[in-house]
Order: sequence, then C-alpha cells, then structure tokens
Amino acid sequence: MSKEKRNRVFGLVSVIAKNSNWNADFNHSPKKYEDTFYASDRALKFAVRNLMEQMGKKVLIKKWIDGIKDGKNVSEFDVMTSKRLKEYLKEKYGREFKEMFWDFEDVRQFGMVYDGLGIHGPAQITHGIDMFKKGFTYDDELTGRMVFESKSDNTKETRGMASRQLLTEGHFIYDFSVNPKNVHYLQNIEGYEGCRYTEDDFDVLLEGLRYGPANVKSTQKLNCFTGLILYVELVDNDKTLLANLQEKLELNGEKVNNRVKYDISELISYLESKQKRAGQEIYKKIKIMYEEFEIDLKGLDLLNNSSFANIVEVEPI
Repeated sequence: MSKEKRNRVFGLVSVIAKNSNWNADFNHSPKKYEDTFYASDRALKFAVRNLMEQMGKKVLIKKWIDGIKDGKNVSEFDVMTSKRLKEYLKEKYGREFKEMFWDFEDVRQFGMVYDGLGIHGPAQITHGIDMFKKGFTYDDELTGRMVFESKSDNTKETRGMASRQLLTEGHFIYDFSVNPKNVHYLQNIEGYEGCRYTEDDFDVLLEGLRYGPANVKSTQKLNCFTGLILYVELVDNDKTLLANLQEKLELNGEKVNNRVKYDISELISYLESKQKRAGQEIYKKIKIMYEEFEIDLKGLDLLNNSSFANIVEVEPI
C-alpha cells in the first residue's frame, strides 16, 4: 500500500494554447473578461480526468453511457441519470455509492458534491489567467457539406454553415495546491478509515497535469499542452501558506528565438523570505518541469544560489 501523504504542496501550471480554444464560453469563443482571456479550473480538471480514465483509473465525474436508445429519427446514446448511475454501480460492484466513492481517483483528488455527499478534495485548482496577453482571436468559418432536400418544393440546400473563434496564443497560468488534511476527518468515521490521500495519488495528479492538456484531442484543443509545472512541497506537517504564486510569475510577451520568457525571480525571492521568516527549513522539495522549446526560463541562477538549492530539481517536459 502506498504511503499516506503528510505534507502540503503549492504550485503553478501553465497551459499553452496556440491557434486553438482551450476553454470556450457559450458562444464558442475563448473565455474573456474585459481585456483578459481566462480558463476555468474545470477545463484543466477535465483534461486530468480524461487522462486518468485512459490510465485505467476509476473516474466518477463524466458522462456515463447506459447504451443506445432509439429516438424518433435517430439512435442516440442514453446518458445515465443520477438515480440510474447509483443503481448501475451497485449492480457492478455490489456496494452502495456511499461505501465506494473513495475508489474513484478524481474524487480522491478533487472531491465531489454528489448523492448528498460533499467532499472537499485535497487537490484544488484556481482559474487559469492568460499572462501572455499578446494573443488575439480570429474566426474560423466552417462550411457544411450535407445537402438536404425540401419535401414541399423539392429544392435542395447545403446546411451546416458555422463559425468558431480560435486564439492565436495564450499562456494560461493556474495556481494549484494539495492539502491531504482536507480529508482527514473521514478517517474518524466508522467505515471510512481508509480514506487517505497517498503519495501515489499525488503522482497521478502530477501525471495528469503534465500530459492531460495535450491528450484532449478535440479539433479546438489540438494545439494545447502543458508548458510549465512548478511545485513546492513543504516538510511534513508544516502549516506555511504560500499564497497566489500566479502573480509572482512574470511573463514577457515579446518572444526571443520563438520562446516566451517566464521569469521566476520574484517567486524565488518570495520563497526565500518565507523560509527566513520561519527561521527553519520549511521546504522538502522544489521541482520545475518546463517545455524548453516554448519557454525561456529566467531566474534559475537565483534558484541555484538560494538557501534551498540542494532540494531543487529541474527537468524538461
């Protein structure tokens, strides 16, 4: 059995979108507030869940298909209702949902609100903010090729004309955190003593963040991928709060050798000040993974000369 995780983690994830639409609004355009593009936490969670399922993990939050049902004109997939899903899970696994929800990897990560249960998951993700700020949207017009014949006058017409918007380039920066103690209270309830967030669970989360965005192969997300993961693991049971790391990363929209400059200098200074204030070593591990062909990472010299340089790992994605 994997070891229970006992330390908190704070980090950043960058999802790069090129000529694509990482997270659309109801008008099929990249989400935007005033002059800033942004993406929901659910867009990243969807990518992580999708990869988890392909890895053979049980995933709860998805469309559960009961089979094919006959419509008046076509056959369509029959999506399970909440009531039918609970019946199906009991038929398949022989247990009530409340007895098995911890079996689902996405519940162990992100929690859930389902069937009268509310679980605040260990892994939390913010909205992603486009800090590149140089991208712009353009229309991609779609021409339909399906020809339909009118029964009334025997005329024919081509249908399916549509338009969608894509973003030339965006770098969506997410904060994320992991706090295993979010679910410790479950262990005090009879029958739920095994509800523990483990080191293996954390490894699955990292793999999902690293490969999930590039694995969602819809047409609009074909050129979306993870550009950077930076995370800081605290020592076991330390209560230090590392807040709003997103704003401590600086992006320069001017490219050099077709790479965008990510400057982590302010973030390193922030980590140094936190440790100095604590008066002791509070970091267990600091790891950076980034796409070298897309990102020019600045501040590594400051990191290598920091008081925690001996626990730093840097590798390409």
